[in-house]
Amino acid sequence: MGDHMLRIHFSDVDLARTRLAPAPDPLFEIAASMHRLQSSRGRWAHAGFLPLARRPGSAVSGPGRTRSFRAR
Repeated sequence: MGDHMLRIHFSDVDLARTRLAPAPDPLFEIAASMHRLQSSRGRWAHAGFLPLARRPGSAVSGPGRTRSFRAR
């Protein structure tokens, strides 16, 4: 299993027509995050963050916030 990379080449015309969203799409951000966290590479990349996110009262899981995922 080697690393795979997708290369996309843009022309000057492509770059001139490129637009960015005015704000992030919350549903897409959640879907992308869950996809990343559920992969083995994502789990290791965020291994230092997960204990912090699980700690009661932390800035990540503080009052009014819920946690709906668990690393396995």
